[in-house]
Amino acid sequence: MLNVDTAHVRGAPRPIPGPRHTLIQLASGQSMTGVILSSQIWGVATHWNDRAGRRGRSERCTGHPTTCPGCGRSLPTRWKGFLYVYSFELRKPVFLELTPGVAEQIEIQAPPERVLRGLRITLRRGEGGKRTRLKAEIALYHGDISALPQDVDPEPFLEALWNWGR
Repeated sequence: MLNVDTAHVRGAPRPIPGPRHTLIQLASGQSMTGVILSSQIWGVATHWNDRAGRRGRSERCTGHPTTCPGCGRSLPTRWKGFLYVYSFELRKPVFLELTPGVAEQIEIQAPPERVLRGLRITLRRGEGGKRTRLKAEIALYHGDISALPQDVDPEPFLEALWNWGR
């Protein structure tokens, strides 16, 4: 954020509400193509909390029953992966939420001993509903990798997203 004085605010500007990045969770029949900006998949353990928000939401799992509300309530743990990707359709960088199966597909297809940054990714979800399996295809990206946006750590974004509206 810029430190700008305006006629109505002096010092630090008023924060913009909500997360500053976009999170993509593909729905039934959707696909997305882009170039990976992250060097690796960032994995996190989560719990689904029905009591959070209006419809429930994912919460981070710390793995400690005394400090993790989800572990303290014996909620099941679920792994999610995140990649920072430049979306060709949206023409901007976004975070992609990955299932363990998609993460495995990426690991199998990615060239060994190479980071993921600069690889082309296509994700597709079948027409059978939001629980239909995702399919990932990895290929070489033939554009200028040095011109790509820098990687962004998903941690602050996810913290803002998980705490939004609490």
